[in-house]
Amino acid sequence: MGGYDKLNLTTDQKSRLDALKATYKQQAADLKNNTQLSDEQRKTRKKELHQNFKSQADAILTPAQKEQLSQMKANRTAKGKNENFKGAKGNKTAMGARGEGFQKELNLTQDQQAKMTQIRSEYRTKLQVLRNDNSLHQEQKRTKMQDLMKAQQEQVKTILTKEQIEKMESVRKERSARFTR
Repeated sequence: MGGYDKLNLTTDQKSRLDALKATYKQQAADLKNNTQLSDEQRKTRKKELHQNFKSQADAILTPAQKEQLSQMKANRTAKGKNENFKGAKGNKTAMGARGEGFQKELNLTQDQQAKMTQIRSEYRTKLQVLRNDNSLHQEQKRTKMQDLMKAQQEQVKTILTKEQIEKMESVRKERSARFTR
Protein backbone atom coordinates (compact mmCIF):
# COMPACT_ATOMS: atom_id res chain seq x y z
CA MET A 1 0.00 0.00 0.00
CA GLY A 2 1.68 3.16 -1.15
CA GLY A 3 5.37 3.71 -0.54
CA TYR A 4 5.39 3.21 3.22
CA ASP A 5 8.41 0.91 3.03
CA LYS A 6 10.54 3.84 1.77
CA LEU A 7 9.80 6.15 4.72
CA ASN A 8 12.40 5.03 7.27
CA LEU A 9 9.70 3.80 9.62
CA THR A 10 10.43 2.89 13.22
CA THR A 11 9.81 -0.69 14.34
CA ASP A 12 6.65 0.46 16.12
CA GLN A 13 5.38 2.25 13.02
CA LYS A 14 6.08 -0.81 10.86
CA SER A 15 4.18 -3.13 13.17
CA ARG A 16 1.25 -0.72 13.48
CA LEU A 17 1.10 -0.26 9.68
CA ASP A 18 1.38 -4.02 9.10
CA ALA A 19 -1.54 -4.61 11.47
CA LEU A 20 -3.53 -1.85 9.76
CA LYS A 21 -2.78 -3.32 6.31
CA ALA A 22 -3.83 -6.79 7.47
CA THR A 23 -7.10 -5.43 8.85
CA TYR A 24 -7.74 -3.47 5.66
CA LYS A 25 -7.06 -6.50 3.45
CA GLN A 26 -9.38 -8.67 5.53
CA GLN A 27 -12.14 -6.04 5.46
CA ALA A 28 -11.72 -5.65 1.69
CA ALA A 29 -11.90 -9.42 1.19
CA ASP A 30 -15.01 -9.64 3.40
CA LEU A 31 -16.57 -6.82 1.44
CA LYS A 32 -15.78 -8.47 -1.88
CA ASN A 33 -17.48 -11.66 -0.70
CA ASN A 34 -20.55 -9.90 0.72
CA THR A 35 -23.36 -10.87 -1.66
CA GLN A 36 -25.99 -8.87 0.25
CA LEU A 37 -24.68 -5.54 -1.01
CA SER A 38 -25.38 -4.02 -4.40
CA ASP A 39 -22.43 -3.11 -6.62
CA GLU A 40 -22.95 0.55 -5.77
CA GLN A 41 -23.04 -0.17 -2.02
CA ARG A 42 -19.92 -2.31 -2.33
CA LYS A 43 -18.14 0.42 -4.28
CA THR A 44 -19.11 3.07 -1.71
CA ARG A 45 -18.06 0.85 1.19
CA LYS A 46 -14.73 0.09 -0.53
CA LYS A 47 -14.03 3.82 -0.84
CA GLU A 48 -14.90 4.26 2.84
CA LEU A 49 -12.53 1.44 3.81
CA HIS A 50 -9.73 2.99 1.76
CA GLN A 51 -10.29 6.46 3.20
CA ASN A 52 -10.34 5.00 6.71
CA PHE A 53 -7.10 3.14 6.01
CA LYS A 54 -5.44 6.31 4.70
CA SER A 55 -6.50 8.42 7.68
CA GLN A 56 -5.36 5.77 10.18
CA ALA A 57 -2.06 5.32 8.34
CA ASP A 58 -1.52 9.10 8.33
CA ALA A 59 -2.02 9.13 12.10
CA ILE A 60 0.90 6.70 12.44
CA LEU A 61 3.30 8.82 10.37
CA THR A 62 5.31 11.85 11.42
CA PRO A 63 4.73 15.14 9.57
CA ALA A 64 8.05 14.65 7.74
CA GLN A 65 7.03 11.15 6.64
CA LYS A 66 3.66 12.45 5.46
CA GLU A 67 5.45 15.10 3.41
CA GLN A 68 7.81 12.50 1.96
CA LEU A 69 4.85 10.24 1.06
CA SER A 70 3.09 13.19 -0.56
CA GLN A 71 6.21 14.00 -2.58
CA MET A 72 6.54 10.38 -3.70
CA LYS A 73 2.91 10.44 -4.86
CA ALA A 74 3.51 13.69 -6.77
CA ASN A 75 6.56 12.13 -8.43
CA ARG A 76 4.53 9.06 -9.46
CA THR A 77 1.85 11.33 -10.90
CA ALA A 78 4.42 13.35 -12.83
CA LYS A 79 6.11 10.17 -14.04
CA GLY A 80 2.76 8.83 -15.21
CA LYS A 81 2.10 12.00 -17.17
CA ASN A 82 5.52 11.85 -18.77
CA GLU A 83 5.02 8.24 -19.83
CA ASN A 84 1.45 8.77 -21.06
CA PHE A 85 0.17 6.90 -17.99
CA LYS A 86 -0.50 3.19 -18.35
CA GLY A 87 -3.03 1.33 -16.24
CA ALA A 88 -2.35 -1.61 -13.94
CA LYS A 89 -2.43 -4.08 -16.84
CA GLY A 90 -0.09 -1.95 -18.96
CA ASN A 91 -2.76 -0.69 -21.33
CA LYS A 92 -3.43 3.00 -21.76
CA THR A 93 -6.36 4.30 -19.80
CA ALA A 94 -9.02 6.32 -21.61
CA MET A 95 -7.91 9.46 -19.82
CA GLY A 96 -4.29 8.94 -20.81
CA ALA A 97 -2.12 10.87 -18.42
CA ARG A 98 -5.07 12.32 -16.52
CA GLY A 99 -5.46 14.96 -19.14
CA GLU A 100 -2.72 14.93 -21.74
CA GLY A 101 -3.91 11.85 -23.57
CA PHE A 102 -7.50 12.90 -23.08
CA GLN A 103 -6.76 16.34 -24.52
CA LYS A 104 -5.20 14.78 -27.60
CA GLU A 105 -8.08 12.36 -27.98
CA LEU A 106 -10.57 15.25 -27.89
CA ASN A 107 -8.36 17.31 -30.23
CA LEU A 108 -8.43 20.35 -27.96
CA THR A 109 -7.12 23.69 -29.13
CA GLN A 110 -4.31 25.40 -27.19
CA ASP A 111 -6.88 27.77 -25.70
CA GLN A 112 -9.10 24.87 -24.61
CA GLN A 113 -6.11 23.06 -23.12
CA ALA A 114 -5.13 26.15 -21.13
CA LYS A 115 -8.69 26.54 -19.84
CA MET A 116 -8.87 22.84 -18.93
CA THR A 117 -5.62 23.12 -17.00
CA GLN A 118 -6.92 26.17 -15.16
CA ILE A 119 -10.22 24.46 -14.30
CA ARG A 120 -8.42 21.34 -13.05
CA SER A 121 -6.08 23.44 -10.94
CA GLU A 122 -8.93 25.42 -9.37
CA TYR A 123 -10.90 22.31 -8.52
CA ARG A 124 -7.81 20.45 -7.26
CA THR A 125 -7.31 23.30 -4.78
CA LYS A 126 -10.97 23.20 -3.73
CA LEU A 127 -10.82 19.43 -3.27
CA GLN A 128 -7.67 19.71 -1.16
CA VAL A 129 -9.31 22.31 1.09
CA LEU A 130 -12.31 20.03 1.45
CA ARG A 131 -10.13 17.00 2.26
CA ASN A 132 -8.43 18.98 5.01
CA ASP A 133 -11.70 20.26 6.51
CA ASN A 134 -11.91 18.36 9.79
CA SER A 135 -15.27 19.90 10.68
CA LEU A 136 -17.01 17.60 8.19
CA HIS A 137 -17.72 13.87 8.48
CA GLN A 138 -16.49 11.52 5.75
CA GLU A 139 -19.97 11.22 4.24
CA GLN A 140 -20.34 15.02 4.12
CA LYS A 141 -16.92 15.34 2.49
CA ARG A 142 -17.80 12.64 -0.04
CA THR A 143 -21.05 14.39 -0.97
CA LYS A 144 -19.33 17.76 -1.32
CA MET A 145 -16.53 16.20 -3.38
CA GLN A 146 -19.06 14.62 -5.71
CA ASP A 147 -20.79 18.00 -6.05
CA LEU A 148 -17.44 19.66 -6.84
CA MET A 149 -16.61 17.03 -9.44
CA LYS A 150 -20.01 17.50 -11.11
CA ALA A 151 -19.50 21.26 -11.12
CA GLN A 152 -16.05 20.78 -12.67
CA GLN A 153 -17.51 18.55 -15.39
CA GLU A 154 -20.16 21.15 -16.16
CA GLN A 155 -17.54 23.89 -16.34
CA VAL A 156 -15.40 21.75 -18.67
CA LYS A 157 -18.40 21.25 -20.95
CA THR A 158 -18.70 25.03 -21.39
CA ILE A 159 -15.35 25.13 -23.22
CA LEU A 160 -15.92 22.05 -25.41
CA THR A 161 -17.73 21.72 -28.69
CA LYS A 162 -20.73 19.43 -28.98
CA GLU A 163 -18.60 16.82 -30.76
CA GLN A 164 -15.93 16.97 -28.07
CA ILE A 165 -18.54 16.53 -25.33
CA GLU A 166 -19.95 13.47 -27.11
CA LYS A 167 -16.45 12.02 -27.53
CA MET A 168 -15.63 12.71 -23.86
CA GLU A 169 -18.80 10.98 -22.67
CA SER A 170 -18.14 8.04 -24.98
CA VAL A 171 -14.59 7.63 -23.67
CA ARG A 172 -15.79 7.86 -20.06
CA LYS A 173 -18.39 5.15 -20.67
CA GLU A 174 -15.74 2.89 -22.20
CA ARG A 175 -13.44 3.52 -19.26
CA SER A 176 -16.20 2.92 -16.76
CA ALA A 177 -17.13 -0.36 -18.47
CA ARG A 178 -13.52 -1.52 -18.27
CA PHE A 179 -13.26 -0.87 -14.54
CA THR A 180 -16.60 -2.39 -13.57
CA ARG A 181 -15.92 -5.83 -15.00
